[in-house]
Amino acid sequence: MKTAIPTNDKISISNVFGRAEYFAIFDESGIVEILDNRENAKLPGGAGINTAQALIKNEVNRIITIDFGPKAKDTIKDRNIEVIMVKEEKTINDLIKQYK
Repeated sequence: MKTAIPTNDKISISNVFGRAEYFAIFDESGIVEILDNRENAKLPGGAGINTAQALIKNEVNRIITIDFGPKAKDTIKDRNIEVIMVKEEKTINDLIKQYK
């Protein structure tokens, strides 16, 4: 299972989804790769949709996020991708430990 977490600093979860500059993607082993999302983050419109499509392309099965817009939600609704909403900022490492 591949899990994606939006981040702007590669250390902690971002409070935005589609406009996050990066995504930390990890699997059950805890191995992390960083997906560069800066191109989508700069879009004047459609950032959430394009970001969701990029995560689908990267075969992500789960997204952990603070915010998730309705258009991004519509993009993944039929893809069997779990979305976990967290209420507070945490480090990427803490989230990996919690959801690995």
